[in-house]
Amino acid sequence: MPTLAEGVRLLGLVSGDVGAPEVRYATAIRVDTSPVGTLVVRMSAGDLVALADDHSGLGRTGEVVIATLDGAGEISFLSAPRHAGPSNRVLTIADENAPIVRALQGADSTFYENTCDYRNEPVWAATRAMPELGIALVVKFDRSEREEPLSDLRVTIREYAVALASFSLLIGILIGLRFAAPIHALVDVVERIEAGDLKARAPVRS
Repeated sequence: MPTLAEGVRLLGLVSGDVGAPEVRYATAIRVDTSPVGTLVVRMSAGDLVALADDHSGLGRTGEVVIATLDGAGEISFLSAPRHAGPSNRVLTIADENAPIVRALQGADSTFYENTCDYRNEPVWAATRAMPELGIALVVKFDRSEREEPLSDLRVTIREYAVALASFSLLIGILIGLRFAAPIHALVDVVERIEAGDLKARAPVRS
C-alpha cells in the first residue's frame, strides 16, 4: 500500500459496514518509539457514490461507473449501474474490451471503437484508473445515442439537397419560359405574315 506521509498508509477503498464505501488510512500507534497498536481512520465515500449515481446531463444512456476488483476476480460496482445490473452490484466480465476492465487494468484513455459495456452494448467511454485506491472510473454513453446527432445531420443535409434541387428546377423552368415567350410571339407574327397579314408586327419590349 502507498505511504502518504511518515508512517501513514492508504488501505484503499473498501465496502463500509452500512453500505457506503469507505476510504481507509492506517498508522502505527507508538509509545516511546515502541508500537502498541494501529490507528485506522475511516472516511465515507458516500458523496462520491452519490455524485456517480446522479445522471443529470448524461442523456438517456450516459452514466458514471465506479468499480473495483474483489479477491475472486469479480468486478464490484461501488456506484449503482444505471441500466440492468445485479442487485448486489457484482459482475464477472470476461470481455477484455469492456471499458471498466480496461480501466481496472490501468488504462487512462478514451474509446470509440470495439468497446462494449457490462450489457454488451457498444459504447463511447473515457476511463481513469486509480490504483492507489484500487478502483477505476468510467464515464460512458451508448454509441447509438452519441451518433444520433450525426444521423440527424445526414437526414437534414439530404432534405436540404432535395429542396435545393427542386428549387433549382423550378427556377430553370421559369427562366426558360421567360426566354421562350418572345420567341413564341415572333413565330406567331411570322405565321400571320405567311397567312397574308402584311401589317403584323412584333411588339418591341426592350
